[in-house]
Amino acid sequence: MINSRLYPIRPLAVASLLVFILSDTVLNNSNDAAEMFGEASADGMFLAQKYIGITLNFLLSSPELICRLDKGTFSLLYMADHVNKTLKADDLYKLIPGPNGGTKEIPALHLLEILSFVAATCPESSIRFYIYKLIEKIVKSADDEACLYILYELLDRCPYSSMNTAAVGLLKDQISRSIDAAKYQQAASVFATPLIKSKFFPIIFRFKSSWKVKPDSFWNDYNYVMQALNLYYLMLSKDYPTNFNDISQVMQIDTMKHVVDKINVYIESKK
Repeated sequence: MINSRLYPIRPLAVASLLVFILSDTVLNNSNDAAEMFGEASADGMFLAQKYIGITLNFLLSSPELICRLDKGTFSLLYMADHVNKTLKADDLYKLIPGPNGGTKEIPALHLLEILSFVAATCPESSIRFYIYKLIEKIVKSADDEACLYILYELLDRCPYSSMNTAAVGLLKDQISRSIDAAKYQQAASVFATPLIKSKFFPIIFRFKSSWKVKPDSFWNDYNYVMQALNLYYLMLSKDYPTNFNDISQVMQIDTMKHVVDKINVYIESKK
């Protein structure tokens, strides 16, 4: 007699079936998802609430198991594409099904930790790219308060330098959109206020003591430094002449001056 005790279905098997149904729906324009989930097949929030836990099993696999990571990435992208909801700060602390069949719930914010881990450790560049796009979707779907918190987490608490660099880029895009909207009086945003300077600049332009002890270590952070300087240049150019972000005196920040001075010294040494 077939029963769940003698023939248990592992969470990965259920997640695999979900991927096959969703991929067939997207790639072959089939009605599989509609037949299985009804109208809820177009509701990413419904799918996430029921299946995000088992989907996370794919992303928590070994980084070498590309065949699992790509399935998890596809499922989450499908869900994100079909969510028509603004993410609020309270949503970040709501409990969602965890891995292993959702037997243990986790705060929604932990999803960012899992995505950051995959983006930093996966050897396949295409998966890293799509995970980054997934994080970008999450940021764009958030209101100002939730977006501030997400970017602060990625910049200040995330241990992966590649994700820190990407987060600076996400912040830069958010500031650019907000200032453009403010200039045309389309919408008011905290990202077009001096709060951005006071909250993020001390983190982004944080001085690292290793730069003095081991000068070469500065160049290990080259991509991050360039992204940070690019952010500063964009804010200078976008902010003029309205000065939404009040950054006219930013060059007086010691860390900012150290970064610029370090680059000038390097350029002089190469002449």
